[in-house]
Amino acid sequence: MSLRSALKILKNRLLFSEIDNFACVLASKKISKVLEGDNKSKGSKVLVEYGMEGLEATIIGVSDDPTELYKLDLEFRKQSLTPVPSDESDKENRPPPSIARK
Repeated sequence: MSLRSALKILKNRLLFSEIDNFACVLASKKISKVLEGDNKSKGSKVLVEYGMEGLEATIIGVSDDPTELYKLDLEFRKQSLTPVPSDESDKENRPPPSIARK
């Protein structure tokens, strides 16, 4: 591996914001601050310029090809939208068995 390829910073990032619950492909120059990790690896927490405010997000993927990131976004959404099995659902909010039978 050459020094040039080792130091190359890829142009695009797939980011996920837990606050607003959305994912988007964004240019790496829009990252204003790194909160955890670095701006090149998955799982890093970053601050993104969003209007007059900063938005905290997590890097899900890094690539020069936006199409590759969109595919990764679809996979991420499929994983995050999988339904919870009924055995593990919230038993606290279920009606008592005596009421449910009537």
